[in-house]
Amino acid sequence: MDELKLPCSIGIAPNKFLAKMASDMKKPNGITVLRKRDIAQLLWPKPIEEMHGIGRRTVDKWKKLSIHSIGDLANSERDIIVKKFGERGLKLQDRANGIDERRSTLTHIIGSNRLETQKHYSEIHVNERSLTRHFNS
Repeated sequence: MDELKLPCSIGIAPNKFLAKMASDMKKPNGITVLRKRDIAQLLWPKPIEEMHGIGRRTVDKWKKLSIHSIGDLANSERDIIVKKFGERGLKLQDRANGIDERRSTLTHIIGSNRLETQKHYSEIHVNERSLTRHFNS
């Protein structure tokens, strides 16, 4: 980061969605840990338009249903969401509640950032295993 002068924000969480949301919480150059037990306090107050997966063009549709925050989505009735947004809406509601089948791994980050060296990858991969044990327990 210092060597290349590139900003880097890191989100540490038990799944991909929460890690993405956490990485946006302290930009630039911040590290955020987002545990499932902290979702209601840290994630739910955020406006619906800040949620990964909610597109610019659908924000007004969510707001017309009185869903203005991520917490509103998390706590909405599923039948209303599925009528308006289908299965995709239910998946977004699950994510607002911290449920995401996609695991967050540091190898995804490394795979998308070719500037990392093999040495860094080895160090990060070892740390990933210990972080995974820590945050999934």
